[in-house]
Amino acid sequence: MTWTAQEILTATGGATRGRLPSQPVGHVVIDSRVVEAGDLFVALPGQRYDGHRFLRDVAATGAAGALIQAGRGVEADGLPWMIEVADTIRALGELARCHRRSLTVPVVAITGSSGKTTAKEMLAFILRESRAVVASVGTQNNQIGVPLTLLRARPSDDVVIVETGTNHFGELAALGRMAEPTIAAITNVGPAHLEFFGSLDGVARAKWELVEAMGPSGVAVLNHDDPYLRTAAEGWPGRLVWCGTDRSADFWIDQVTEEPWGVRALVNRRYPLRLPMPGRHNLSNALVAIACASLVGVEVADAVQALASYIPPRGRLERQIIGGVRFINDAYNANPASARTAVEALLQWAGPNRRFVVFGDMRELGTDEARYHAELGAWLGQLPIDGVLTYGALAEHLLTAARGAGLRQGWHCQSPEEILTRLDEVVQPGDVVLVKGSRAMQMERILQCFMSSSTR
Repeated sequence: MTWTAQEILTATGGATRGRLPSQPVGHVVIDSRVVEAGDLFVALPGQRYDGHRFLRDVAATGAAGALIQAGRGVEADGLPWMIEVADTIRALGELARCHRRSLTVPVVAITGSSGKTTAKEMLAFILRESRAVVASVGTQNNQIGVPLTLLRARPSDDVVIVETGTNHFGELAALGRMAEPTIAAITNVGPAHLEFFGSLDGVARAKWELVEAMGPSGVAVLNHDDPYLRTAAEGWPGRLVWCGTDRSADFWIDQVTEEPWGVRALVNRRYPLRLPMPGRHNLSNALVAIACASLVGVEVADAVQALASYIPPRGRLERQIIGGVRFINDAYNANPASARTAVEALLQWAGPNRRFVVFGDMRELGTDEARYHAELGAWLGQLPIDGVLTYGALAEHLLTAARGAGLRQGWHCQSPEEILTRLDEVVQPGDVVLVKGSRAMQMERILQCFMSSSTR
């Protein structure tokens, strides 16, 4: 979509500084490093990176103009015009909402406590076989990422896919009103962000905001195996499409076989699904993707066939071999449910080889955070794991409980460097190491350090 400055002013309800031109504006950009002549720069606030600090740099690129917060215009010398608003993040969302209403294509919004990025990536992978697709990049799933995805959509695109995340009540309602999805999918409800939601019932209410924002005219794709979603959907007047392991679901799987290279299953006892990645939980993500693909016109057989060559994104059960040691990098984020599925994938992929787990803290679990770590540790300690290394005050509860449940050997480390030292001492070529932790722990540093220091 091309914008005029007047349309931007109308959409955002701002005030002008300078004379608004009549010629159309190019792309809407928030990164000063990629601004090109004719673009609109939206200066977003931030403690580390405040876009207003780069307004003079943007002016030198030939940008058409800028969207700025009121009172910051003095920093924008050289720009031909600006529109001042009270909140540029909110104004970015209003632009995206306006653009969304110009689109006539299906918009799929996906959320969930875990698996939403994988389901989104799988759906985009399926659809790109035959359609022009715009999808969230990585995990652009918040009040900045969702509008940026919507603003990339063109009239010639066939489908738009947005990933939507939340850690506070009301966020998915706002993102849903912005994206106005025709299909809303929820992968599951799990113990994530309990610090803000209080309980799993609270998580379910927060996720259901996306469906309510869509309204009954759309289609909700839900995990039938999740009791919280079944409860949330009771009495919903709109169309429901269920995915799961029960034959009463619209899309269901059985005859699951786990092998070192991945998993197999039958979809609806008819379509053989082969996923080249470990973890039976990914079958649930695949079903969500298959269901959404079918709703936009892709045959189930074609969707299943496409997933046979799917490659997961970085940081999600990503397999790497460094110095002969086989790592599973699942370090993007962590909660109790995703941690268990990652460990199950480790057991599946390792076969007879030795298995090690490197765990960092799982954050935003509320007042019961220590208990959740201890419960995971007690479960882990009963498994055939050869060693556990933990990092972070909360992860120490995990290690203590794992030792109490029978863990053979474990070490609590005070830094990534200490983890690296310990790994160098205990792992050998052929061993398999799972790296897992919340985003704030930056556990991927372990692999980076191991790669740079490995002399094997």
